[in-house]
Amino acid sequence: MAKHVTLSEADLVTLQEAARRTWEAIGHDILAATGGVDVSRSDVLEMVLDADRVTTYNPTLPETIHTFLATARYAAIKKAVLPAFPYTRYGY
Repeated sequence: MAKHVTLSEADLVTLQEAARRTWEAIGHDILAATGGVDVSRSDVLEMVLDADRVTTYNPTLPETIHTFLATARYAAIKKAVLPAFPYTRYGY
């Protein structure tokens, strides 16, 4: 059975900062691929959270965050990261 992890406030802030850094790393390429058309917050969340990008671009995250990302439901992860992306659309 998967281990259930509840993030502390500090871990939550760390996860949100990592998600923002991930978008900063991939955002330009994503926007270039769309021809400069802005993308929705929902699309940004999907792209940031897909394919373990958060851990790939932030390899020194605490083990609690790695476990949370590996075991939590997508809805819970999305809810945890959502405050990192306050705008409804993202573009150049």
